[in-house]
Amino acid sequence: MTYTVTENCNNCKYTDCVEVCPVEAFHEGLTMMYINPETCIDSNACVEECPVEAIYADVDVPEKWESYTALNEEKCEEYPVFVEAKDPLSTARTLEELLAAEPWPYQEEKPLEANVTTGGDTSKFQNRHSQNARTVMH
Repeated sequence: MTYTVTENCNNCKYTDCVEVCPVEAFHEGLTMMYINPETCIDSNACVEECPVEAIYADVDVPEKWESYTALNEEKCEEYPVFVEAKDPLSTARTLEELLAAEPWPYQEEKPLEANVTTGGDTSKFQNRHSQNARTVMH
């Protein structure tokens, strides 16, 4: 197993992770850091230090970012090893800003759940208020 730096590091480059890595596994690209799978010893130290939650064990990388595992390996051949902390990029965002920019998981209209006042039958409520369902859910 190795670790993978994913999208949340892009345009950021916080280097807290680099400082705690017991080996020289990080490589600095133009807009993000990468982990060399050949050098990484699976210490897990970097995961907790990343302020934007960009680092995952390769077996836990979210599906939408699976391509980053191969990208890390490729970019480590291209970019130099990086071992010292430095200031993040001026474009760096906080985890809260990154999460706010992500699509809300319930944006599409969902049926309202049964509530106590309808005794579990929401069909009348949904029909009368279908225009307001999205507002009610948010």
